[in-house]
Amino acid sequence: MPDRHRFPWIIVGPLLVAGLAACIPRADSVVDDLVQTAPGEFRYTATASMLHPANSPQEEHYRQRRLGDLMAAQKMCPQGFVVLSRTPPMGPAGAGSEQYMRALVYDGRCK
Repeated sequence: MPDRHRFPWIIVGPLLVAGLAACIPRADSVVDDLVQTAPGEFRYTATASMLHPANSPQEEHYRQRRLGDLMAAQKMCPQGFVVLSRTPPMGPAGAGSEQYMRALVYDGRCK
């Protein structure tokens, strides 16, 4: 005799997985780019997402660490760097769609 309680999960399970997969940003929609804009100056562009919200202090720390890693890989600013601005500026942490899937632009200079 078939298990009546198991049958709905055979249908609902794959639909749930597909729905959750749609929430994860596609790799080609995520930007992580560092360019030199002038001698001793740079622009770093990263994408905020549900996994890395724009105004999360932990995720901001992650982006700053990622910027440092990219700087080292490209041998830029060997004496360190200073971020002069972030667009949009850091705001209060909290729920809201404005924190997700948007470009964050950091402009800075070498020390």
